[in-house]
Amino acid sequence: MYKKMKTDIQSNIAFMLLILVAFCQKSLFQYIPVIISKIPIISPLSELFFPFIYIILVLLAYNPTRFKWLKSGDLLLIITIFIAIFITFILYPNNIRYIVSAFKEDLSLCIPFFLLGICFVADEKTLNTLAIGSGIAIIVNALYVIYYQSTGRQVSTDSMYWSYILLPNTMIVFNYALNSRKILAWLCFIIGLIYAFAMGTRGPIIILVVYILAAFWIHSKKSKIYKTVLFLIFGGAAYFFYSSQLYNGLLLIFKNFMVSNNLSTRIIDYLLSNEMVSYLSGRDEIYSVLIKKLLERPFFGYGIYGEWQFGFYSAHNMYLEVLLHFGIFIGIAILITLMIIFIYCLKISETKISREWIMLWGCFIFVQGMFGGSYLSFSVFFLLGFCLKEIRIFKSKKTQLLNRFDLNIFAK
Repeated sequence: MYKKMKTDIQSNIAFMLLILVAFCQKSLFQYIPVIISKIPIISPLSELFFPFIYIILVLLAYNPTRFKWLKSGDLLLIITIFIAIFITFILYPNNIRYIVSAFKEDLSLCIPFFLLGICFVADEKTLNTLAIGSGIAIIVNALYVIYYQSTGRQVSTDSMYWSYILLPNTMIVFNYALNSRKILAWLCFIIGLIYAFAMGTRGPIIILVVYILAAFWIHSKKSKIYKTVLFLIFGGAAYFFYSSQLYNGLLLIFKNFMVSNNLSTRIIDYLLSNEMVSYLSGRDEIYSVLIKKLLERPFFGYGIYGEWQFGFYSAHNMYLEVLLHFGIFIGIAILITLMIIFIYCLKISETKISREWIMLWGCFIFVQGMFGGSYLSFSVFFLLGFCLKEIRIFKSKKTQLLNRFDLNIFAK
């Protein structure tokens, strides 16, 4: 009994570490292999660091009960992914090199994060651990920016990659700050927000704004009518602020702060010129080309990473990307299925923590999808796995309740 309890505790600790490494790998733990690569004797081992860590943690964290909600249909989903890649190899051989080049950063993460989503339990302890790791990641990345500037370089260009890397951690910290109301958590969130501005990418700012509004909506215990009225008042106040001289004045102060610290002012410039949303940065040209190509082959599309053959390493729109890969009809079916699963899971989730977690990743995926992102990413497959698990738990409890009801009737 004692031995089993000890094993379960070790398994839980290992699984917690596995989750922490998975969600903070690129924002925090990526510095470890970089440090290892600088040490002459062991530098070749830097490439093996994460594979070794994941293998050890998976072995230590393995527990059959974690896969309780893994069903045979999930295997079909995994097989379907490989079939789609195989068909692309056969029908669109020009895409092979693109699939191979994207495998390490994208495709290789899809199935592991799907399984992680199936096993993930959104409880207070787990999310607090992730929040602490995310807060440390924000501080470490902010310190790196300071170090970067101390070498005479400037953070003055559009750094989309790094902005999106830290974005989930900033969202996790905001959710924790909203629930815990701790000053340090709010400070970490503010630093993460400034970091997003400093990277000069609009997408993370828009996602954060949408997520903050959604989080306040879920967090509030007031009635829907009260929240709707409050949001309308807030929207009106925001509009009047936007129309006032104070708006431009504060933006100029913030811009001077960014300039004095050698940070990008790209976002501030968009806000000052009222082009935060309207200016598409060439996306309109990309959409025009890809939509035209889609209409030339509407039924079957161009296979996995089909847009790459036209010189675009991203469709800059997740919804267009799905249609381009699978054709209009199959693509629409996939998108509708994803949205139904997300909305239904948000509706039936029994705990506030789960709803907050679903909304966090829903905003990250579906809002980002309007101007970037990809369905072939860890976030999409993690949310899909987590939502399927939540739905199965709900149905299982519902079945048990009906069975008890039937037994009570039979007993009477």
